[in-house]
Amino acid sequence: MNKFNYRKFVNYASLFSFLILASTGLILYVTPHGSYSRWTDWSFLLMSKDHLEGIHSVFSFVFLFFIIWHLVYQTRVFIRYLKDSLSRKKSAPFRELFLSVSLILVIFTGSYLFLPPFSSVIRWGESLKRSWERGVPSPPISDFESYPLSYIAQEVFAVPVEQLVDILQNHSLSSVDPDRTIRELSVKNNLSPKDLYLILKKGLASPQSAPR
Repeated sequence: MNKFNYRKFVNYASLFSFLILASTGLILYVTPHGSYSRWTDWSFLLMSKDHLEGIHSVFSFVFLFFIIWHLVYQTRVFIRYLKDSLSRKKSAPFRELFLSVSLILVIFTGSYLFLPPFSSVIRWGESLKRSWERGVPSPPISDFESYPLSYIAQEVFAVPVEQLVDILQNHSLSSVDPDRTIRELSVKNNLSPKDLYLILKKGLASPQSAPR
């Protein structure tokens, strides 16, 4: 049996980690803001924005781990490269290193100071994120989905919570409990918080929803 090649393993793991990191980064670049994604239960390939952010964060560390491992394997090569660089003429020591560091610093500083052309990339991403929100009603309060039905009844609609319970049950929703959050009710009934809000709003506008 051939001996396990750790160098190839590290190279493949680095490559696949980078591909996942890059793809999730590109997707997150165009995904809606967190409040909108929670409000509409936005997802991509069955993954919510929270899923994508979690995967992106984990693979940032995975990629870093394998890159460090890769550098450890290449220590001799790297040291030899440095020695070769030092043996060059003094007029051009570390030319490639200097140019690469300079380029990274320019990109970092330009992005931080919001200077063109980096500002255009940032603005375009923000525009793509906000494009999801066009034509979609805004939540009545911030973090609407995190509050229990009893709180929504009192603070948003100013009606008895029993009235909201009746509306949801009349729509054949299950697990309707005043102490459940809007998020929990949404997940139980395969609806977004936005859909749940619109059901409640429409139900309250109906004459049949008047308190008994």
